[in-house]
Amino acid sequence: MTTDTGTDPSRKYVIAPWTTENTEDEDDSNLEIITVELPSRELTVQLEAPTHILDRIREESTDKDIPFTTLLGEKLEVNMANVSILAAQQTDSLTQTRDKLREAQTYLNGVTELTTEDTEQRIEETWNNKL
Repeated sequence: MTTDTGTDPSRKYVIAPWTTENTEDEDDSNLEIITVELPSRELTVQLEAPTHILDRIREESTDKDIPFTTLLGEKLEVNMANVSILAAQQTDSLTQTRDKLREAQTYLNGVTELTTEDTEQRIEETWNNKL
């Protein structure tokens, strides 16, 4: 769902639910709403996510000395790139493969704090396998 922010007509919020498979000690009933910027696109996302997931990402951000919202935004971009790669692998159309892999690369363009070499290699391998 996309909605206008009301303050800047060029900015949109994307509101998305976060679903997980729980282990016994995890509870998705404690939710937190968090707003992050996606670095590769001029897009702000607002997530309602389980607190235990966000706590893990906060801990990782401390360990890596990366601001929490930066790390979360970059993780979302890398995940979207992986979804695009999977979509590229599933199509028989070379044009659609190319488009999905370009989309994946676009998601990675703004990622500066996380390592993306593995994902970039998967893009190249997918393209080479389709040729």
